[in-house]
Amino acid sequence: MSNINLNDITSGYNISKINNNFDSVQESINTDLLNRSGGNNTMHQDLDMDSHKVINVTTDLGNPSSLATVEAINDLRDALEKEMAGVTGGMGAFNQIGAGAFTRTFQDKMRDQASILDFDTAENLSNDIASAINKAYTNSLKSLFIPKGTWKLKSPVEIGDMILYGEGANSIIDATGPEFSGKTSVISSTGSVSLVPTNLASNATEGDLSISVLDGTQFEPNEVYCIFNPTESSWLTSRTYYNAGEWFEVESVVGNTVNLKNCLYDSYNVADVVFYKMNSVTCQIKDLTIKGSQSVNVLSITNNRDSIFSGLNITHDTSSSIAVEQCYNLLFDSSYLSNTGLYDSFGTQYAISIGNSFSVKIVNSNLYSERHAVATGGNAVVPNVPNRDIRTRGCTLRKNMSLTPDIAVANFHGNTEDSSFENCTLYGAVNLAGRNVSVRGCSITAQKLGYGVYCSEIKGGTFGLYDCDIRVYANPATNSRGIFDFGGNSVGSVDTNMTLDLNIICDNIRVYGRNFGTNTSFVTMVNRGSTSNVNISLTNIYFDCNAFGQVCRLLTVNSSPDNSRYIVVDNINGLPDGAALVSCVSLAYVNTPMRLMKQAGIISDISTVANSYTPSTITLKHPYPRAPYGHITVCGPNGGNQQFIGGKNIVTKWFRISTTTITPMFYTVDGNNMSAGASFEIHWEVGMNEV
Repeated sequence: MSNINLNDITSGYNISKINNNFDSVQESINTDLLNRSGGNNTMHQDLDMDSHKVINVTTDLGNPSSLATVEAINDLRDALEKEMAGVTGGMGAFNQIGAGAFTRTFQDKMRDQASILDFDTAENLSNDIASAINKAYTNSLKSLFIPKGTWKLKSPVEIGDMILYGEGANSIIDATGPEFSGKTSVISSTGSVSLVPTNLASNATEGDLSISVLDGTQFEPNEVYCIFNPTESSWLTSRTYYNAGEWFEVESVVGNTVNLKNCLYDSYNVADVVFYKMNSVTCQIKDLTIKGSQSVNVLSITNNRDSIFSGLNITHDTSSSIAVEQCYNLLFDSSYLSNTGLYDSFGTQYAISIGNSFSVKIVNSNLYSERHAVATGGNAVVPNVPNRDIRTRGCTLRKNMSLTPDIAVANFHGNTEDSSFENCTLYGAVNLAGRNVSVRGCSITAQKLGYGVYCSEIKGGTFGLYDCDIRVYANPATNSRGIFDFGGNSVGSVDTNMTLDLNIICDNIRVYGRNFGTNTSFVTMVNRGSTSNVNISLTNIYFDCNAFGQVCRLLTVNSSPDNSRYIVVDNINGLPDGAALVSCVSLAYVNTPMRLMKQAGIISDISTVANSYTPSTITLKHPYPRAPYGHITVCGPNGGNQQFIGGKNIVTKWFRISTTTITPMFYTVDGNNMSAGASFEIHWEVGMNEV
């Protein structure tokens, strides 16, 4: 815009000068501001008063280049979206904090996390989220978020390797509809196994850290494989589908030598076994509430490795809240699982069931089921190998304790080895089975029939009970059982299926019991056909009870042998008088080497004129299965001369020593009488110390 030059009016009323000045203003406005001669005036141009370009929506329609049209705005929006989201280095580029960060697009960064709301409207998804989960799985998304809300699920979904997570109690998946009737599961994560086309080159031995194969190229480091014996009952003959074999992870392969990350649990002959590879998936499911009802299982986890499940709240009322099959190294943490399905003839009500798997840990969780809160077993699906390294730690397990028949809350089947329940609170009994299994640091409330731990389908090894509290409110002997029972009620336990030595070990156990009787046993073991040794060690046991029969009751049936290397019952406290340490029914195991708790006492008396002294017979508080060994010491008051009483040297001996009573005595060496009035004490001690 040009400057406006106005003439000065110095005096008077000069119309000519005034008009000239008005003419100058008019010319400047018309020429420079309105710019009629140039077409568009300055106000119509895409410039501000300082000549900066602007968008003006009230412009001359005859000049399209100056219009802010819808098309122009859309083009601008599209350009900005591309700039923000899809161009590396553009306005929307994402750079993580710190040196060396890689530049990513905003779009790529946002795809790190997916939500079901990315696939449909919240209104549609509230009726069924199956399509959203299926789309995420089909598109191989790494994770999927279930936001706050109640979301119905109306058909089973597979998640494979995905991470499925939510906001805990606020993210609810409702899968209780009739659509799930007869369906295997609500949510599945499924891998597979495949036969490996090679075999052992030489026999493999228990404890080996490597195996020799015909073709080492068939194995890869860090992959999981299975050595499997397809012969039925090759692990244990209690059931046909208890096959031998085990999962293992490969450390390295050198030629045809496959080095393992863990020692072999068993031995295998070349001609007996084949190999399978686990084509595993690894998933995570966490911080979700899932309601099931009609399906067999809520979660079915098959051929997984290194998967993690945490912060789950799962309610269900049929088979298993969670079913684990043929998996390797799984963790279940800080979850609540409840299965309220009524017990039926199929007996399939579990909070979590584990089958044919290796290294499964259940920790810090609260589990309830009408039947077994935790059940470890399996089925006949190949490779149906034994479960190993299954640990339930720091959990509370509950069941319907009024159920008939009376079922364990914590259960191992016979195809289980090297597994335990540790530091748990158990409302119901424990069923131990298989080989080398234990209960450690647990509080057990025995169920209505009175037994706290019962054992069945035994292959052998150590069955241990360590540092536990057991509360019992019924007499297990009413049903021919012990508190720690091995086949007392005729159920298969120590029988022809048991081919290895059995070690029954208890240490630091506290028993609180009411309604016991003189037939109550802590351990009852009935051998119904095994030729293997049954070795027993029961130490540091503390009883708080009204009555009791014996610490250990042993018997055989069907002419079974009574082979054993040792029986130890020692440091027993609080046992009511008259209760036996070991009861050998019909002399079963009576000749076994034993170490049985010592019993001792002191007899204080005064000598009479006689050449010997025999006190009244002493009844032992706790009978022995056969006559114990004993020791007698005679001394004066306060430990005086041990050889000289009433003026005579004396010699001690046992007048009588039997399973239930003892009578110590002493006599003078020369056969002459002692003088009367000499005070003395007889210190006696009996026990069995053969091992």
